[in-house]
Amino acid sequence: PSDSLVYEIRSAPFAITPSSILTFHHTFQTEDGFDGGVVEYALVLDESTGAVGPFQDLGPWIWEGGYTGTLDATSLGVNSNPLFGRPAFTGGQLGPLARSRAFLGALVLTGEPDARIVIRFLFGNDVANAADPSPQGNWLPGWYVDDVTVDESCCPQSAAPENLTATPGTSTIALAWEAPAGG
Repeated sequence: PSDSLVYEIRSAPFAITPSSILTFHHTFQTEDGFDGGVVEYALVLDESTGAVGPFQDLGPWIWEGGYTGTLDATSLGVNSNPLFGRPAFTGGQLGPLARSRAFLGALVLTGEPDARIVIRFLFGNDVANAADPSPQGNWLPGWYVDDVTVDESCCPQSAAPENLTATPGTSTIALAWEAPAGG
C-alpha cells in the first residue's frame, strides 16, 4: 500500500511558441468527485538550475476533451484528496483512449517569440484508495495517459470573416461573407 495521495508525471523543460498545442490521449475510471487527475504547467525561471515558477492549472486552455467534473464529493463531510475542490478528469469508464488538446500558445507572453515550460499530470485520490485492493475488486483503475505531444497549429491564425450571413434554401444553406481586413 501507499500513503501517497498524489501521483505525478512531469516533463522535462521544453520550448513553446505562440501557436503550440498540447495533445494527449487518455482514459480514466475513478471514484467520481473523490479521485481524479489534472494537468498543470509552470514557466521555467532559470534554465541553468531548472527552477520553475508555481504550477498552475492548464484547464482553462483545454479546448477539446476538457475536465469532466470537480473533486468536491465528501463522505461524512470529508475528502482527503489534496486536489479537493478543483476541476478534474473524474468519474469516467475505462475504454478507448480519448484525445484532449490545450492551447499552450496562450502561455507565451505577448511580443515574445517563445517560452520554456514544464507540464505535469497529477492524479489525486482520497484515503479510501490508499489501501490494498480487496479480493472483491472494490477499487477503480485510475487514469491512463499516453501519446503526449506538443505541436504547432496547422493553420495560420487569422481574423474571423466579416458580415457572415446564412440564407436557408429548400435543401441547402447558402453562406456569404467578406474577408477580414488584411486577408
